[in-house]
Amino acid sequence: MDPIARTEAEKLWNCTQEDERIPIWLDCDTGHDDAFAILLAAKCPKFSLLGVSTLHGNSSCDNTTKNSLSVLEAIGRRDVPVYRGATKPFCREAVYAPAYHGETGLDGTTLLPEPIQKAETGISAVEAMYQALINTPKGTAWLTATGALTNVALLLAVHPDIASHLGGLSIMGGAVGGFFTNAPMGMIKERVQLSKDLSKMLPGGLHDHPDMPIEEVAQMFHKLGIIQETNDRTNALLNEVRNYYGNWTPVAEFNIFLDPEAANCVFSNTELAGKTTLIPLDISHQVLADKDVLQMLAYGYENKTESKKPTTLRALFMEIITFFAFTYLKEAGMEAGPPLHDPIAVAAALAPGIFDDHDGERFEVDVVTEGENAVFRRRRDNRRPGQCGRTVVRAVEKGRPGVRIPRSLNTGVFWSFVDFALLGAEMTSPLA
Repeated sequence: MDPIARTEAEKLWNCTQEDERIPIWLDCDTGHDDAFAILLAAKCPKFSLLGVSTLHGNSSCDNTTKNSLSVLEAIGRRDVPVYRGATKPFCREAVYAPAYHGETGLDGTTLLPEPIQKAETGISAVEAMYQALINTPKGTAWLTATGALTNVALLLAVHPDIASHLGGLSIMGGAVGGFFTNAPMGMIKERVQLSKDLSKMLPGGLHDHPDMPIEEVAQMFHKLGIIQETNDRTNALLNEVRNYYGNWTPVAEFNIFLDPEAANCVFSNTELAGKTTLIPLDISHQVLADKDVLQMLAYGYENKTESKKPTTLRALFMEIITFFAFTYLKEAGMEAGPPLHDPIAVAAALAPGIFDDHDGERFEVDVVTEGENAVFRRRRDNRRPGQCGRTVVRAVEKGRPGVRIPRSLNTGVFWSFVDFALLGAEMTSPLA
């Protein structure tokens, strides 16, 4: 790991007397990457984690609630209140992701403890979110969502004044696609190498020109030296990059696909747009848990050696990420390691400066809510989804408020944040 990134991460992580802690509420559907989001939000000394709300998504709301409580138990933060939220989308049936997260939403670990604390039942998740957030100083609190946006949309509908009160909203969801970034996306292995080549030649990404024929795109890349020759295979690969970038359907990311109506409600809120940071797959697929990262997570940055066993706490999180690596290899053919989506949205609240947004680029965001084939269809069919759940973005004029969608981030700083969180959790974990 880069020692310069490590030093920068340490400065951003540690509190000084001048720092004021950032109030944060985490809304999640706790699966494997959400577990790391909870870890980061609960163990960073700069955060004051107000609470956790759960919902349908990676598994049922019952499972994601239990998973959240278990993760908090494992890291020694059973004091954080957990509220059971939406069990289904606004107007559709719930969809789960057992292929990636198993039946429980957090399969693959033998070390996850049974929770001692129970979920709160006095008030609803939406009301708990509102009361916790509205009682912070105006402009200081962050709401971070790492699942479907059902709970967040309900919060904005029931309590519209929260939009002006929040300091920020960070969301993991969506996929821009095309050549927005150089992240390996979709399910063709050759795209990983193409993405590496694109990153070398165009480190800031490339605006796609959807009206440009793919043959012209190929010629442009050939002149830049990114591809050696143009032929039918190259054209097919570039066409795949342009048209297949979702992780649930060809054009839709899972969280947005789950409840596109809720996502539209959130992104259409003009009061909130200028405070919103969106972390799509185009960013999260740059944050891969490769062999070097896994070794650091297992043994720590300062003790990267296999001569000793990982602590039980680190072994737990290694089980979590190893299972996720297996399912991503099986389902998406990603050999370099699994993308750790959700904690990136937490990092966006902690350290906005580690993200590159092309000197203030901002966007309008829309979500396609139609496009499935049958009238009166309530059950979601990801084999014939049309465009439903697709995230569409359009750049706004410089200086106008819009959603921040970064093009890249300092991954060395991010992974150091995760290691720091594990170090803190080791000190408080009840695990032997």
